[in-house]
Amino acid sequence: MKVRILGAHNMEVHEAKHTCFLVDESIAIDAGSLMTSLSPEELDHIRAVLVTHRHFDHVRDLPSLGLNTLYNGSTVTAYSLRETLDAVFSRLMDGVLYPDLATDLTGSGPKYKLHPIAPKEVIEVLGFAVRPIEVPHAAPTLGYILHEAEGSSFAYCGDSGGGLLPFFKDSFRPDPVFVEVTFANRMNDLAKLTGHLTPQLLQKEIEDARGERLTIPRIMVVHRQPSHEDEIREELAKVSADAGIEIALAEENGSIET
Repeated sequence: MKVRILGAHNMEVHEAKHTCFLVDESIAIDAGSLMTSLSPEELDHIRAVLVTHRHFDHVRDLPSLGLNTLYNGSTVTAYSLRETLDAVFSRLMDGVLYPDLATDLTGSGPKYKLHPIAPKEVIEVLGFAVRPIEVPHAAPTLGYILHEAEGSSFAYCGDSGGGLLPFFKDSFRPDPVFVEVTFANRMNDLAKLTGHLTPQLLQKEIEDARGERLTIPRIMVVHRQPSHEDEIREELAKVSADAGIEIALAEENGSIET
């Protein structure tokens, strides 16, 4: 499986883009930077979007994706918690701000098919086994583990103020695990209040996993605040050295193959 990192930050400034992934050209995970990262031909290939939660930087491009591909004859299935799908499609695509793309606007069926899912229940998405895992955040949020038949897996934990142990324990054994670290350590209080991680809070998650004798996979860090970039990089290097594990900063336009 090929995983393209379309965005690795929590804001768009200059070359930074909202955290977003594309798996084997057909599955998007979140939709904050699809339109600024992909060509019209690449957008045409998307058939599913796994939405972590309702915040703007994770759903912003859902209307534009739908409008850009409205007449190509394909349906895009949006997966998430029912309350997330209800919030996004009733508020963002309410027929006032953007067209209601979950209804038939062209005579050939709705652009979006909504597929509510429940945490921990494995679903099949375009040949992948997908396990959604609920994580703590300011809004109801899912992380996802994607597993292919050949045995390789990876995970994206979504915006999360913790709750990483289920990803480290999972029988699919995801590697790498993409983890958000939004703020530098000096913002620990704000991170806890808003349901995000800092390098120090990530270190606590790693220590908890070590306390349960878990093997820690490669960790790739996304959703970074651009103005904290240098601090986060320096603080993560210390966490990596102290823990003796690989922690890398994911970058826009990067990719991995598992």
